[in-house]
Amino acid sequence: MSGMVLELGSLLLPGTSTGEGSHIAAAFHREIARLWESDRSAGIAWSETLEDLVLEVDPGLGGTDLGRAVARQVRDRARLGHRPGERA
Repeated sequence: MSGMVLELGSLLLPGTSTGEGSHIAAAFHREIARLWESDRSAGIAWSETLEDLVLEVDPGLGGTDLGRAVARQVRDRARLGHRPGERA
Protein backbone atom coordinates (compact mmCIF):
# COMPACT_ATOMS: atom_id res chain seq x y z
CA MET A 1 0.00 0.00 0.00
CA SER A 2 2.45 2.61 -1.16
CA GLY A 3 1.76 6.32 -0.98
CA MET A 4 -1.15 6.29 1.48
CA VAL A 5 -1.42 6.65 5.22
CA LEU A 6 -4.89 6.17 6.67
CA GLU A 7 -5.37 7.10 10.33
CA LEU A 8 -7.59 4.45 11.93
CA GLY A 9 -7.10 5.08 15.63
CA SER A 10 -8.21 2.01 17.60
CA LEU A 11 -9.88 -1.10 16.28
CA LEU A 12 -11.70 -3.07 18.96
CA LEU A 13 -12.89 -6.59 18.23
CA PRO A 14 -14.78 -7.80 21.31
CA GLY A 15 -14.81 -11.53 21.89
CA THR A 16 -11.69 -12.37 19.91
CA SER A 17 -8.56 -14.01 21.21
CA THR A 18 -5.16 -12.45 20.63
CA GLY A 19 -4.39 -15.06 17.96
CA GLU A 20 -7.70 -14.56 16.16
CA GLY A 21 -7.31 -10.78 16.41
CA SER A 22 -3.91 -11.03 14.74
CA HIS A 23 -5.38 -13.19 11.96
CA ILE A 24 -8.23 -10.69 11.42
CA ALA A 25 -5.80 -7.75 11.40
CA ALA A 26 -3.59 -9.45 8.79
CA ALA A 27 -6.59 -10.16 6.54
CA PHE A 28 -7.77 -6.57 7.02
CA HIS A 29 -4.37 -5.19 6.03
CA ARG A 30 -4.18 -7.31 2.87
CA GLU A 31 -7.74 -6.41 1.81
CA ILE A 32 -7.47 -2.68 2.56
CA ALA A 33 -4.25 -2.52 0.52
CA ARG A 34 -5.95 -4.32 -2.39
CA LEU A 35 -9.00 -2.04 -2.22
CA TRP A 36 -6.89 1.11 -2.02
CA GLU A 37 -4.78 0.09 -5.02
CA SER A 38 -7.95 -0.70 -6.99
CA ASP A 39 -9.53 2.66 -6.14
CA ARG A 40 -6.28 4.49 -6.81
CA SER A 41 -6.08 2.90 -10.27
CA ALA A 42 -9.68 4.02 -10.89
CA GLY A 43 -8.87 7.59 -9.82
CA ILE A 44 -10.91 7.39 -6.60
CA ALA A 45 -9.35 9.33 -3.71
CA TRP A 46 -9.65 8.47 -0.03
CA SER A 47 -9.79 10.71 3.02
CA GLU A 48 -6.74 10.58 5.28
CA THR A 49 -8.80 10.31 8.48
CA LEU A 50 -12.00 8.49 9.36
CA GLU A 51 -12.85 9.95 12.80
CA ASP A 52 -15.25 7.70 14.72
CA LEU A 53 -16.46 4.67 12.83
CA VAL A 54 -18.88 2.03 14.03
CA LEU A 55 -19.08 -1.01 11.80
CA GLU A 56 -21.91 -3.47 11.44
CA VAL A 57 -20.68 -6.94 10.58
CA ASP A 58 -22.29 -10.34 10.56
CA PRO A 59 -21.68 -11.83 14.04
CA GLY A 60 -20.97 -15.19 12.41
CA LEU A 61 -17.93 -13.87 10.57
CA GLY A 62 -14.46 -14.60 11.86
CA GLY A 63 -10.87 -14.74 10.72
CA THR A 64 -10.17 -13.74 7.13
CA ASP A 65 -13.84 -13.09 6.31
CA LEU A 66 -14.17 -10.64 9.20
CA GLY A 67 -10.94 -8.86 8.25
CA ARG A 68 -12.16 -8.43 4.68
CA ALA A 69 -15.61 -7.21 5.79
CA VAL A 70 -14.04 -4.60 8.06
CA ALA A 71 -11.72 -3.47 5.25
CA ARG A 72 -14.63 -3.00 2.83
CA GLN A 73 -16.54 -0.88 5.34
CA VAL A 74 -13.45 1.22 6.09
CA ARG A 75 -12.96 1.71 2.33
CA ASP A 76 -16.59 2.78 1.94
CA ARG A 77 -16.14 5.40 4.67
CA ALA A 78 -12.76 6.62 3.37
CA ARG A 79 -13.79 7.17 -0.26
CA LEU A 80 -14.12 10.82 -1.26
CA GLY A 81 -17.05 11.69 -3.53
CA HIS A 82 -18.60 8.22 -3.57
CA ARG A 83 -21.59 6.78 -1.77
CA PRO A 84 -20.98 3.97 0.75
CA GLY A 85 -21.27 0.56 -0.88
CA GLU A 86 -20.62 1.86 -4.40
CA ARG A 87 -18.21 -0.40 -6.27
CA ALA A 88 -15.23 0.80 -8.26
